[in-house]
Amino acid sequence: MEVEKLAEMRDEAWSIRLATAQRIDPKYLPEMMGDEDWMVRTAVAERIDPSYLPQMMGDKDWRVRRTVAERIDPSYLPQMMEDEDWDVRTAVAERITTEHFPQMMEDKHWFVRTAVARRIDPSYLPQMMEDEYWDVRTAVARRIDPSYLPQMMEDEDWDVRTAVARRIDPSYLPQMMGDKDWDVRRTVAERIDPSYLHQMMGDEVWEIRTAVAERIAIEYLPQMMRDKHWLVRKVVAERIDPKYLPEMMGDEDWMVRRTVAERIDPSYLPQMMGDEDWDVRRTVAERIDPSYLPQMMGDEDEFVRRVSAERLTKEGKR
Repeated sequence: MEVEKLAEMRDEAWSIRLATAQRIDPKYLPEMMGDEDWMVRTAVAERIDPSYLPQMMGDKDWRVRRTVAERIDPSYLPQMMEDEDWDVRTAVAERITTEHFPQMMEDKHWFVRTAVARRIDPSYLPQMMEDEYWDVRTAVARRIDPSYLPQMMEDEDWDVRTAVARRIDPSYLPQMMGDKDWDVRRTVAERIDPSYLHQMMGDEVWEIRTAVAERIAIEYLPQMMRDKHWLVRKVVAERIDPKYLPEMMGDEDWMVRRTVAERIDPSYLPQMMGDEDWDVRRTVAERIDPSYLPQMMGDEDEFVRRVSAERLTKEGKR
């Protein structure tokens, strides 16, 4: 058996050596650390006892070194901070102890700096607020002391501004209501003081109008009953004063009408018994005055008939 393992470890075909490195008992892996193929050495680095990894820190292939950085004892990572490959340095930044981050804040690759911004002590983040890459600035905006966020409200990138809108003091949000990016405006609509939301009712993006409808004072909802998007109208139907619901009984969308049927005064439900959608009629059958149930027993839909029958049975037992 030992002879067979040794033969596989030294086979001339790299694929066999790779398969061996992936399944052999790890105790044999030190003998394969110097394999000529990078894929084999990477497989070794993935499974070998970490105490051997310092010997592989200087491997000629970046993929092997990255694997080493992902597994080696963190005390060795400072020696890899200046690796020539950014992927390796990123792996280092994701694991190295935080006291070394100041040395990596100005790394030449944005991926490394982003990794640093995600873990560095927040007190250093003001120094990274104006990084040339948006991904770094977004990471900064997500962790920096909120008192610095007003300085980032007009960042050129929408992802950064969205991160700002999620954390900035709400008193600054009115200044961001007209942001050119809809994702920023939606975030604003989700957090801004509701007293400002009437100014966003007419936003061109339905997702934003939906966010507005979910939080705006109910006295403004009648103005949104006829919004062009069904989801906005559905949210309106869920929150509006029930006295307005009769005006929404004929909405073109069945989900809106079902919501209406769930909340409207039962005295209006007979007008919805013939709705074209079975789910709306089922909802009607669940709430309508029992005297109308015999008529609904003849509905073409079996679920509507079942609900009607179940209610009639319960009413008959009272």
